[in-house]
Amino acid sequence: MPYAGNADESVIYHGAVIASVMQLWRVQGTTKTNISPTFGGVSYGPYKPDQIKTSLANRNYFVFVGINFDGSLCGVWASQDAGNTLRL
Repeated sequence: MPYAGNADESVIYHGAVIASVMQLWRVQGTTKTNISPTFGGVSYGPYKPDQIKTSLANRNYFVFVGINFDGSLCGVWASQDAGNTLRL
């Protein structure tokens, strides 16, 4: 649960489409990082806000549903380290 002084509360995840590429971004404090997974040379990102779910206890743990730009491929990824490592 959120609590004062919890550094995990400063993590935000969101999707974006940039130059016809689906992307997943992490914003932590003032640092914004593209953490988009790629599979087979294709980048994936969430296409709806409710497709990124974080743990209530620790926002470094999350799962998301991602698609490629034309919507023909999709996957589910999970991370336990704020997106530094994404597992399909």
